[in-house]
Amino acid sequence: MNLQKRVTLSLIIFLASNLVQAQVQDFGKITKDDLAKKASLLDKSAEAEVLFETSETSLSILGGHFEITVKNHTRLKIFNEKGLDEANIKIPYIDRNHAEYIQKLEAQTYNLDEAGNIKVSKLDKKNVFDKRINNRLNEQVFSFPEVKAGSIIEYRYVVKRKLLYIDEWSFQRHIPVLYSSCSLQYPPEFMFTPVPRATLHIETNFKKNTMYDEQSYTMQNVPALKDEPFISSEQDYIQRIKFTLQGYFSQDVNIKLAKSWQEVIKELLEDVDFGEQLKKNIPRTQDLTNKIAGLKSPYEKMVVINDYVKQNMAWDGKTSIWALDGVKSAWEKKSGNSGEINLILVNLLKDAGLNANPVLVSTHDNGRIQTMDADLNQFNTVMAYVLIDSAMYVLDATDKKTPASLIPSSVVCTEGLVINNYDNTKLDDKDWGWRFLWNENKYYYKLINVSAGLTTGGKISGNAFVMNKDYARTDFLARNNPDSASMETAYKEMHANIALNELVSKNEKVDSLPFEHTFNFELPVEENGGYQIINVNLFTGLQKNPFLATERSSDIFFGYNQKYLIRGTYKIPEGYEFEELPKNVRMVNPDKTIDLTRIMQKNDKTVQYSITLDFKKPFYTVSEYADFAEFYKQLNTVLNEPIVVKKTSKP
Repeated sequence: MNLQKRVTLSLIIFLASNLVQAQVQDFGKITKDDLAKKASLLDKSAEAEVLFETSETSLSILGGHFEITVKNHTRLKIFNEKGLDEANIKIPYIDRNHAEYIQKLEAQTYNLDEAGNIKVSKLDKKNVFDKRINNRLNEQVFSFPEVKAGSIIEYRYVVKRKLLYIDEWSFQRHIPVLYSSCSLQYPPEFMFTPVPRATLHIETNFKKNTMYDEQSYTMQNVPALKDEPFISSEQDYIQRIKFTLQGYFSQDVNIKLAKSWQEVIKELLEDVDFGEQLKKNIPRTQDLTNKIAGLKSPYEKMVVINDYVKQNMAWDGKTSIWALDGVKSAWEKKSGNSGEINLILVNLLKDAGLNANPVLVSTHDNGRIQTMDADLNQFNTVMAYVLIDSAMYVLDATDKKTPASLIPSSVVCTEGLVINNYDNTKLDDKDWGWRFLWNENKYYYKLINVSAGLTTGGKISGNAFVMNKDYARTDFLARNNPDSASMETAYKEMHANIALNELVSKNEKVDSLPFEHTFNFELPVEENGGYQIINVNLFTGLQKNPFLATERSSDIFFGYNQKYLIRGTYKIPEGYEFEELPKNVRMVNPDKTIDLTRIMQKNDKTVQYSITLDFKKPFYTVSEYADFAEFYKQLNTVLNEPIVVKKTSKP
């Protein structure tokens, strides 16, 4: 072996040993080398990293009753101030009917003192708090003492559980993880099926004897989950594994425990916090009765009722499928969680004679639904699903900015589970079903019209009209207030040196109409070798290319089709002339789902231009990324190709 190969091999062995060395160790067994570590070898920019994280779950049967014990242990290194948030811990548990409780919590912080010795700061149990989330869930909350950049924090605890379910285990975080492992030990009569949702390698191990079976799964050197633009949800791509209980099978008895969706829905309809709430009679107020009196159009009734609930119910910021305090109580208090508010909405819509039912959904930030996995925990909220003739509407009364005509951005282009029969004793397949929440006729639609001129002082001065329609409206107003100061801030984020005045907004309070605003603006032009560069890509939000990475691990998710119309007129004064204009062009990507057309026309001292850009599908897969990124690069170049003006003489 030559010298270069020996050096390379030695380096690989050194890096591998250093990356994997922080495997499971006894609680409190910390070395000075651990504390002296300045940066992660996996990612030098990481603010912290998990040295190891383990979970051991065991299922036992005692006296005919089963009990699940979960032992969790985490050790984490903090590198800088940004990593200090990792020292704030929340441990959720199911408090309802004392289904779970936490015991044996230990936590401590390790630092080096001035003499170079390890200093241990233990968590005082008085600083551990139980926080009630709702009538089902609690959290144990605590913060580590004496935490600073360079600290190592460590904690472990035990969960005792009476419910027969196993937690999903995530190997990955938003910081690097050197070692992550979960194991499941259970009597051999039970059958658990592992369902990995991972693209990285998982080390697996199975043990079997007369007393118990054991499955264990390990990942090492897991990189931080990438923060990629236009990702649908981190939950869709995080490396994880789930365990599905199939049943209990012995010589004497066979019990199938894996549930179908129909069985899950039946249990849901029997639940006091969901099914029973659907049967409650919400007393309609006289005010609402007056508003819908005389309305013959079902659509108008739906809009009025939806708006009424939005205006009269305050959302507490919590998403849930459950009406935890009951719909009647929430209606009286005029506030509640998303489950309570939207089940009230369903009730009032049905009371008005509309074909309305609950639809269980998972918002984008909660992750994509696996429709083959009958697990209610995948959903994080419920909305109203309304059919009028052949048209479908999805309503969320906690969303104050989305009109009834639009599927809420939080769930558009997802699967929803609609339940249209609340009698659990007669439930069959036709009483529920999956619906794709999508309306191909609703776009992210933006129109920009500019009329401006080049001044002799080297500036572009003029006026602009900007229209945001449908999803462009909801997106813009979700990020910006409609007042002048917010508008100015929004446009300065696009064009740093712009000056705006006389900004006028229209339709900000009428959510069914496009949000429009007009303003005057002044913007310096770039000068280069006697030439002046006029940018036509103004106020679009498309100035920068977000797809510069050569590789990508997640799909590109826009959520809706998009249409941009960019039009304008530029005039130049005497003593100036246009250089050769950018050519008229049409670009279409290989699958014809992106279409760009640019037309420019010159008439003496005036140029008119029109740019149309269509995205005809809401997402692009990882396998399409290479072609998409290359096409978007060309598209971005065309959008930003300027009009060049040359000064010929004094005016």
